[in-house]
Amino acid sequence: MQEFAIVHCLQKYSNSNVVGFVNLLEAVRVTKPSLFIFASSSSVYGNSKNSIQFEESADGLNLASYYAATKWPNEILARRYAGIYEINTVALRFFTVYGNYGRLDMTYMSFLDSLLTGKEIEIYGTDGGRRSYSHVTDVVSTIHQIIEASK
Repeated sequence: MQEFAIVHCLQKYSNSNVVGFVNLLEAVRVTKPSLFIFASSSSVYGNSKNSIQFEESADGLNLASYYAATKWPNEILARRYAGIYEINTVALRFFTVYGNYGRLDMTYMSFLDSLLTGKEIEIYGTDGGRRSYSHVTDVVSTIHQIIEASK
């Protein structure tokens, strides 16, 4: 039963992040907006040891999750569409966006649950759990600035 749940989850990622994104690219091709901004993910950096990430440090070779493997092709396909159809495209690699309506499976939500229930917070990894977080209002502000700058 657990294997079925995992396969179902992987299919959902594939359908949403790959098939859905190709459908979105087709809509962009047809409508030709002046700017196409889309959400990629910091997951495309993979298992990088660098604390600061640069665009060129994502090469698709060290992807650490299936989710990342479904986000990386989006950037490649968007680049191809941008070049072929002359579409001004911006990919934003978000780092753990959080806010008032966060998903319950996000790490910060499990931290909050542990704090509220008196449980020990589990931190994984050898770096002590260091991670970048982005508040949703900062993300929206950045997107707004990109739109304004493109006018």
